[in-house]
Amino acid sequence: MTDGGSLVNERRVSEWVARSVATLDSATRLFVADHLDEILGETPEAGFDANASLELLSACARRLPAGMDARLAVPWGDSVALDMELPPLDALPILEPYEPPSLYVFAREYWAIPNDREEYRCPYDGSPWGDEYGVEYSCGRSPRERTLGWEFTRTVWVHARAMP
Repeated sequence: MTDGGSLVNERRVSEWVARSVATLDSATRLFVADHLDEILGETPEAGFDANASLELLSACARRLPAGMDARLAVPWGDSVALDMELPPLDALPILEPYEPPSLYVFAREYWAIPNDREEYRCPYDGSPWGDEYGVEYSCGRSPRERTLGWEFTRTVWVHARAMP
């Protein structure tokens, strides 16, 4: 699979980052997202645990050009109400194969663009994985999802911080 027990296939990550950055366009496509198994080309037998997912996020972030950012989206299941309780990060699940974590790549300004989602967001005070990662929780749905009576999606977002 990879060298030295690492889940990261450096060539596949480099190719995915290059393709993703090339397809971004401020007028038509603001972000690119793929499940981790699609980026790696395989699903690890044990699923994606936190360390494996963070390793892939860091490998992606190291390859991005200036002004670009990557975020790891860890799905936390749906909620019938706008859930404002932050999930405990020590219980980060090994995710089901049908909904593995995803990587998003976008211009840094994208995260600050106002949107029309019914949404709650809150950063965590710290990260159990160290200062090199920032973590944020969100729970929300789009206007269309609200009209259809759909549940709220809950997501834990992780980004790699630039370390001095």
